Amino acid sequence: MEKENQYSESVSEYEEVDLRDVFNVLIRKKKIIVFCAAAGLAAALVANAVLPRVYRAQIKIEAGSFEEPAGKVEESVGKTILLADIAQLKDKIEQGAYGANDKSSCTLKAAAASGSNVIAVTAECADPSAAKNLLSQVAQNIIAEHDKTIAARRQTIEDQVKNYQANAEEIKNSFQYSADRSCSTERYLAVSTLENRIIELEFALSQSDSTAVILAPAASEVPIKPNRELNVSLGLILGLFAGIFAALAKNWWSNAKNQ
Repeated sequence: MEKENQYSESVSEYEEVDLRDVFNVLIRKKKIIVFCAAAGLAAALVANAVLPRVYRAQIKIEAGSFEEPAGKVEESVGKTILLADIAQLKDKIEQGAYGANDKSSCTLKAAAASGSNVIAVTAECADPSAAKNLLSQVAQNIIAEHDKTIAARRQTIEDQVKNYQANAEEIKNSFQYSADRSCSTERYLAVSTLENRIIELEFALSQSDSTAVILAPAASEVPIKPNRELNVSLGLILGLFAGIFAALAKNWWSNAKNQ
């Protein structure tokens, strides 16, 4: 038991002496540490001056939708369909389908919450006005594409309405040539069904919502890159560690030569 205590005391004494030696070495070689820290700080300042500045701008776009008419005559309620799949829209934006490309100095990113039809688009450019202009261009191109989809859908529904109206009018005109009362009843029901279908289509036609910008593009006033405070902190910390390592290495080398 006494041997163990003596061993632990000798180990702690040895460690204490070693720590003191290290501290003394660092004090003696403080010029190296200060020089390395200054060099790291200078490197960080140079990086802040040389690295290109990047500004970020963001815009939020709400994808439009249209009312899909009921698939069957007996159904009274259709379903709402988005003008674009949000996941696909996100990919197309980031691939540059609506503006910017691989040759551009700007980077586009898009994000959307699950189950939401609102998509946030972010542009990172060397100029804040360029970032805002790019987002405006992207929004305009998306809206124009979706407006074409709505126009095509509207034309399809209008053609269906005209077709039903013509059929209903044709059946009404045939009433006077029919002497069969039961046949007339069936035609009255057919006309009523067609007229109800026309009402449903016209209602679906009125329920379309265009894609719109719900948050205008806004750019950051200060660049997001380079992060000056972070670079200075990292440069100073790395310089200090490099100085400590250099001081200890030089002391070890000197001792090795003397021995």
